Amino acid sequence: MRWMDGFESPPRQTLLVHGEPSALRALKGRVEARGWPAYIPEYLEKVELAQ
Repeated sequence: MRWMDGFESPPRQTLLVHGEPSALRALKGRVEARGWPAYIPEYLEKVELAQ
């Protein structure tokens, strides 16, 4: 969570891809509590990154 402090404003989306499902859901809640949008992709889901 400390790395989030280095940003002046949140990104458009935060992808959470590492960890067990229950840990990812907990992390998603913590990230969103800071006002950042967070998304956990499904297994093998492709996510297009835009600039």
